[in-house]
Amino acid sequence: MTTTSLHAAVGYARCIFDHDTRCRTDRQLLDRFTADRNESAFAELVRRHGPMVLAVCRRVLRHQQDAEDAFQAAFLVLARKSGGIRQSASVGGWLYQVAIRLALRARAAGLRRRSLLVTLPASVVAPESETPMEHLSIAVEGELDRLPEHYRSAVILCYLEGRTQTEAARHLATTADAVNSRLKRARELLRRRLARHGTALSVAALTEALVAGGSHAALPAHLVRPTARAALEFAASRGAACGAPAAATSLAKGALFTMGILNIKIAVAGFVGAALLTLVALFGASSALGDDPAGVKRDDAPPQKPAAKTVAQPAAKDKAKPQYSVILLWMSGGPSQIDTFDPKPANVNGAFFQSIETSVKGLQISQTLPKLAKQAHHLAIIRSLTHREGDHTRSSYLMRTGWPIADGLDMPSLGCVLAKELGDGRPDLPRYLYIAGQNEGIRAGHTPGYLGPQYRSLDIVARGDLGVVPLAPPTADEFDGVANGKGETHHKAVAKAFDLNEEPKETRDAYGLTGFGQNCLLARRLVERGVPVVEIGLGGWDMHGNIPGILPKRCAELDAGMATLIKDLHERKRLDTTLIVWMGEFGRTPIINANAGRDHYPMVSSVVLAGAKIKGGQAIGKTSADGVQIEERPVKPPELMATIYQAVGVDPAKKNRSPSGGMAPLVEPGTKAVKEALR
Repeated sequence: MTTTSLHAAVGYARCIFDHDTRCRTDRQLLDRFTADRNESAFAELVRRHGPMVLAVCRRVLRHQQDAEDAFQAAFLVLARKSGGIRQSASVGGWLYQVAIRLALRARAAGLRRRSLLVTLPASVVAPESETPMEHLSIAVEGELDRLPEHYRSAVILCYLEGRTQTEAARHLATTADAVNSRLKRARELLRRRLARHGTALSVAALTEALVAGGSHAALPAHLVRPTARAALEFAASRGAACGAPAAATSLAKGALFTMGILNIKIAVAGFVGAALLTLVALFGASSALGDDPAGVKRDDAPPQKPAAKTVAQPAAKDKAKPQYSVILLWMSGGPSQIDTFDPKPANVNGAFFQSIETSVKGLQISQTLPKLAKQAHHLAIIRSLTHREGDHTRSSYLMRTGWPIADGLDMPSLGCVLAKELGDGRPDLPRYLYIAGQNEGIRAGHTPGYLGPQYRSLDIVARGDLGVVPLAPPTADEFDGVANGKGETHHKAVAKAFDLNEEPKETRDAYGLTGFGQNCLLARRLVERGVPVVEIGLGGWDMHGNIPGILPKRCAELDAGMATLIKDLHERKRLDTTLIVWMGEFGRTPIINANAGRDHYPMVSSVVLAGAKIKGGQAIGKTSADGVQIEERPVKPPELMATIYQAVGVDPAKKNRSPSGGMAPLVEPGTKAVKEALR
C-alpha cells in the first residue's frame, strides 16, 4: 500500500469515527470521556456547547482574553465533574450555570477589569457599544438563570444552542411535547419577570432576545482541541499544571473548591440528620420498653406530693405589662445591603459609596444613611440574614411569614400574626393598618391565612403627593370589614391621627416631605393611640442598573423618615414599647453587574431592628471582606420571626388552631430567637 493510500485510509477511518462521535448524545459522550478519557468525545462537547459558554463569558466580562479563560475554566470543571453530573441533568444547562458563575468570579477577582469597576465611568452605566438587543439579551439571561432547572435546560438547548425540540427531548430523556410545554411555560415566566422590571415583550421579541444571547457567538477554532487536551490533562493530573492558561486553571480550582465545600456541608447535614433520627428512635424504643425512669411509676418510689394549684396572677400585674406595638418598614424589591447597612469600601464590590462612623464606636454604615448613623445606638443590625429564594414572590412570602411557599397551605403573615397576638386585647382599636407607598412590588405572604379575615390589614392607598396631600382616615364602613361591627369605634379612635397639620412644621420637615417620611410620622401618631401593627411600604429597591444614580435618592427618603421616627419615639418615651423592623425580601449581589447595578442575592442580606426588647448599638453576624458569604452567625427567616415575636412579648412556641382542627405553630418547631438581639 502506498503512503497516499495509507493517508486516505486513515482519513476515511477518522471521518467515520468523527461521524460516530457527532451522532452520540451528550450523556454518551460524557460517559465515554469518564470511562476512557477520550479526547475526541470531549472535543465534541466543546464544539456543541462552546458557543453558548463563550457568549455568556463575553457578555459578563466584556474582554476577549478574560472570556476565553473563563470559557476554558468551565470545561476544566466539566472534565473533573463529568462522572458526578446526574443522568437526568442537561449538560448544556449544567455548563451554563458553571460558566456564568465562573465569569462572575473572574470579574470579581478583577482580571483586567478592577479599574473599570472602581472608577465607574459612564460607559459602565450605559455602555455605548451595547446595542438594544444586547442589552435585552443580558436582562433575559439574568432572569433565565433564576428559572427552575427543567425549564432552563429546555430553553438553553432549543434557543441558546439551536437544537430542535426532538433533539432536546432526547438529551432530556423526555418527549418533544414535554419540551414544547416547558418552553411555553418558561417564556411566560420570563415575560412576567421582565414585566416587573418595566420590560414588556411579545413572544417573538423574547424569542429573538433568547436566540441573540445564545449560540451565534463565534467559537474560535483554536479553542476546541486545546481546551479538550487541557481538560484531559486537568482531569488526569488532579489539578496540577495543564495546557490551559494559569488564569483558567485558577478559576477552575476555585470553582471546584467551592463545590467541594458545598458537598461536605450537605454530607455533614445528612450525617447529623441521620444521627438525630437514630437517637430519636432509640429514645422512643427505650420509652416503649419501659426503660424511661421519668415516664415509669415505680412501686418502690416515694409517694409524690400533689401538685400545687396554679394561682392566678393578680389583675394589677397584668395591667402593668407593657402594651407593645410594631412598625414594619417593608422595602419592596430587595435593598442592597452593601450600599446601606453592611458597607465594603475597601473592596471592589463596595465601590459605589464610602462608609461613615456611627454613634456606636467601631460600627460603620454607608454614607447614604447619615441620620440613621446618629441613631445607631438604638439599632440592632443583623448582617447575616440568609435564605435560598431568589424569586421576588417566593422570597417575599418566606420573609413575611417565616415559611416557604407550599401547595395547599396559606400561612399568615408576620403583620397578621402580630395583629392577633397584640390586638385581641384592644377591641376598640384597628389591629393592622398598611400604608402603601410608591413603587410597591409583589405582596406575596400578605394575607392572614388560616387566622381568618378579621386579622387582615386594612390598606390605605396614597392619593397624590403625600408631602402636600395628607392621607385620609378609612371610613367607618371600611373599618367595618375587619372590625366585627365596630367600624365607627375604630374610625373615631384613629381619625385625628391622620391630621398631620397638628404637628409643628419643623417636625414634619424632619421626617421629610416625601410619602415615606410623612407615613412614618403618621405611624408614630397611630402607635401613640395604641394601634398594635402599622406597616409602611417603600418600593423601588430592585436596582439592576445605575445604583449610583438611583439609590442615594431612595436612601434619603429612608434616612429622614426612619431616623426621625426612632428619635421621636425615644424622646416621647415610646421606643421601649414600639418595635421597628426594617427589611425586604432579599439582598443584592456583592458583584456589580455590567449596568452598574446589583442582581438578586438571597444568600446574604441585612435586617434592622430597634425598640421594644431589642438590644441596640450592635451589628449581629459578619460577612466576608467581599460580602459574598457569611462568616459569623447566619440567621434564617424563622429565627428572625421568633426574635420579633419575643421582642414584643409573644411566645414563638405558641400555636394557633388551623382550619383542619390541628394546632399550627407560629414558627417552625425548635426555632430559637437570635438571643444576641434581645435584652
